[in-house]
Amino acid sequence: MRRGLSIIGLVILAVVLLPQAADAMTTRSLSSAINQGRRSLGAPLLRRDARLDAVARRRAAALEKALRLNHASSTTLRSYLRQAGYRTSRYGELLGADFIVAKTLVRGWTNSLQHRPILGDKRFKKMGIAVIKPTNRQAPYVEISVVILAGRSIL
Repeated sequence: MRRGLSIIGLVILAVVLLPQAADAMTTRSLSSAINQGRRSLGAPLLRRDARLDAVARRRAAALEKALRLNHASSTTLRSYLRQAGYRTSRYGELLGADFIVAKTLVRGWTNSLQHRPILGDKRFKKMGIAVIKPTNRQAPYVEISVVILAGRSIL
């Protein structure tokens, strides 16, 4: 009888925890959700770019160090892009913190008057993504997501 109850307990635990693990935020799940969001806004799908991923990781590290979530100045972001070898005049940034499910984060951007135009900008062609779990115990966030969107690189 005990064995039967422990197996039932494991099954219940798996049913409760597996959907959450499957929905855990990853760069892949966020990329997919962004393209679904763009499709719903009538914008073309974006392709990932390794240089933009590097910029997103650098921004995420800077946000962790600053202990706050704030958008980079256009000069800072342009500087990050150039240092990564990406030259473009069109770029944007989307930030999120402590979202467990990528679709929920993208839905928030889609419903935001400030973020929707960035997410749906048809001139963007590529994206870079970073999702980090801060190691700094003073960080006010459990997870930081950074998305860099950009037009074509002229290099």
